[in-house]
Amino acid sequence: PAYKIAYVAKPIDASQETDNNAQNAASLFAGDSRDEKSFNQNWEKNLKGKGINKLTAADIKPLDFAIQGINGTSRKFIKDIFEADKGDVVGPERVGDSYVVAIVTDISKEGVSSVAHARPAIEPLLRNKKKAELIKKNIGQVTTLEAASAKVSQQIQTVDSVRFSGASNMLGYEPKVLGAAFNPANKGKVASEPIAGQAGVYVLRVDNTTTIPVETASIEDQRKMMENQTRQRIMSQMQYGGGNPFIEPLKKSIKIKDNRAKFF
Repeated sequence: PAYKIAYVAKPIDASQETDNNAQNAASLFAGDSRDEKSFNQNWEKNLKGKGINKLTAADIKPLDFAIQGINGTSRKFIKDIFEADKGDVVGPERVGDSYVVAIVTDISKEGVSSVAHARPAIEPLLRNKKKAELIKKNIGQVTTLEAASAKVSQQIQTVDSVRFSGASNMLGYEPKVLGAAFNPANKGKVASEPIAGQAGVYVLRVDNTTTIPVETASIEDQRKMMENQTRQRIMSQMQYGGGNPFIEPLKKSIKIKDNRAKFF
């Protein structure tokens, strides 16, 4: 048996009554939430149970048109945020299909980042560094893979066909380990000390290295290929808001003050 089906697609749009109710609810919430404490209390008491989420957006820039986590763009909303002070409630503002009420919880001034602001990015790096120091101390002097394996209760693993241009799927992104593997001083023996990598501490033994001849290798062709790749990367950065890597250093050197956020 076979069936022929015809269907008509109709968009699901909020009615004017639904839109008005949402706007009134947002205005009521904003009116009752005049500081961070009352903002959080009102959300916890009146909105959380209705499935209305409280989101946090970090590192909003003066020239942004959209806020991460909110569908839609609103240049006016972002300008209002930058005109507010810490602790001010902003909104309600229509962004996409939603009415948004925000509170400014922190303002990052130009210059050296505060400890609290930098901590989420720096703390994991320092913690991993400290862990690596403890693991390396526990391993001690490296003599054989078997001795190191017994100290940390880890199995010895073999990684084959590692290329200098990139590691294998098993090894992942570990540039220090890759560099040690291709260091001629380590060929045929165990590396003299443990290596603190991105995802762990490694004890390395290089069993063998080989070279693969490339008959059609051409330095000129490789130069052109790298030049084209660099040009494409620069164009992609400019297209998606990364800025022109040649213009940015010039702007910093002559101390241009960007006031576009005040007019656009």
